[in-house]
Amino acid sequence: MDSANAPINILQTTVKREIFQPIFMNFPILDRFPFPSRTRARQLVNRLRHELRSALGRSSPPGGASASDGLSRRMIVARDSGQWNEKQLLDNVTVAFVAGQENPQLCMISTLYLLATHPVSLVGFVKPTSTATNE
Repeated sequence: MDSANAPINILQTTVKREIFQPIFMNFPILDRFPFPSRTRARQLVNRLRHELRSALGRSSPPGGASASDGLSRRMIVARDSGQWNEKQLLDNVTVAFVAGQENPQLCMISTLYLLATHPVSLVGFVKPTSTATNE
C-alpha cells in the first residue's frame, strides 16, 4: 500500500467498520439472517478479497520466478500447479493479509500493556541517555 487512499486500505477500513458491530459480535448467530448490514458486510469482504487477489497478481510477474521467491509468488505457483484452486488462493491471500496486519498490532498492544502494568521491567530496556555526574 502506497498511501492511506489505496483501494485495499479503504476497503479494509470499511470492512472493519461493518463487521465489528457489537450486536453481531455478541450474537454471531445473527449473521445467518439476511440483515442488510450483514449482506453489505459480506459484499465488502468479497470485494476486499478480490482486490487482494488483483494486487497479488500485479505483484507477481508471470514466468521465470521460482516458488521460493516469496509468499505471494508461492501462492500463485500453488494455484497454477493445481495444488490450490482459486477459492483456496483467495482464502490464503486473505488470511496472510489479515495476519500480517493484526498480529504485529496485537504484539505491540500486548507489549505496551505489559510494560505499563510492570514498570519495573522497563529497567532492563531503558538505557540512560546521559552519563553526566555531579562532582
